Parts: sequence; structure tokens; C-alpha cells
Amino acid sequence: MRFDSKINRLFIPLCTLLIWCATMTSGLAGGDGPYDANSWKTMIPASCKSFFDGCNNCRRAEGSEIAACTRKACQEYRQPRCLDEPIMEGSVGKTPFEGRLAKFSCDGDNRFQVYFGEYVAGDMRVALDEDEIMLSDRQTHTAYRLQRVRAASGAKYADGQLEFWERGGEAMLHKDGNRLYRGCRLER
Repeated sequence: MRFDSKINRLFIPLCTLLIWCATMTSGLAGGDGPYDANSWKTMIPASCKSFFDGCNNCRRAEGSEIAACTRKACQEYRQPRCLDEPIMEGSVGKTPFEGRLAKFSCDGDNRFQVYFGEYVAGDMRVALDEDEIMLSDRQTHTAYRLQRVRAASGAKYADGQLEFWERGGEAMLHKDGNRLYRGCRLER
């Protein structure tokens, strides 16, 4: 009898603690959750062209119900959100943006952004060293962390695969030695 009462004194508080932990962690994903692969269909307006579906970044033509998304596998989906709102230099939502953002437009309506000092994407923030940039390609929804390298003129950054060079508002972007986009100019 004595042994059973010791187990009960430990077992009941332990079960209570486990139930409390499960209750508290179920709300950590944010929003009303739980979310799944189809949650975005009821949460993202048809006018949104670029969005996070809770796991992947997606794009769709204006008014289309079909979206092309990255193919990352997720065990747990987060709250979907529209990504159409551009990040303005000096602010990201209500949080001050600590870096500098340069936007480039290229022939064929190709675009990319270069972050100096700090990279911001959704709720992610990455501090960058003085000799680093983060280049975000809007066509592929991919970001590259590049290091400054020697250049005869202008500013040049590379990571072994991607190379970005800018001088006087004109830029060149090469991937694996091949020009990625033509006629790239700084947006003013």
C-alpha cells in the first residue's frame, strides 16, 4: 500500500505536467492552427500573387486558382500569408529594417534584390557582415549569401556558384559562369 501511494504522488503530477506541456506547445505554430497543405486555399485572397502556403513559397498568375510552389516537405504547417507587400527600405512591417535594400530590374521583367547589413524574409532576419550581401532572386524565390571579392571596378560579390557585380547602377549576374539576366539596372 505504501509503495502505491508513492507512485500515485509522482504519477499524477507528472501526468498533469505532460498534459499542460502538450496544451501549451499546440499553440506555438501561431494563429488558429492546425494548418495543412490546403489551408492557404481559404486564407489567401485570389488577388495575392505570391504567398507562403504554410510550408512553401508559391506564385500564381493574377486571378488563377493554380499556384506553382517550391517543393519543401513539412511535417507541420504554419499559418499561410500573402507575400505581395514589398519590403520598403527602413521598415519591415512594424519592425525597423536595419539594413539597406537595392532593387534591380532586368530585361524580360526579371528582378532581384540585394540586401546590405541585414536580410529580412517573412519572420526571418539575418545579420550580414560588412563584406557580405544577400541576393534574393524573385523568379526562383531563392536567396544567396555572397562574399565580397576583388574587382577592378565597382563592387563584386560571389559564392563560388553565383556572382553579382554592380557599378554605377548597372549590374551583372552570373551563375556557374553564364549570364543569368541581361540589362540589369538599379530601380530608382
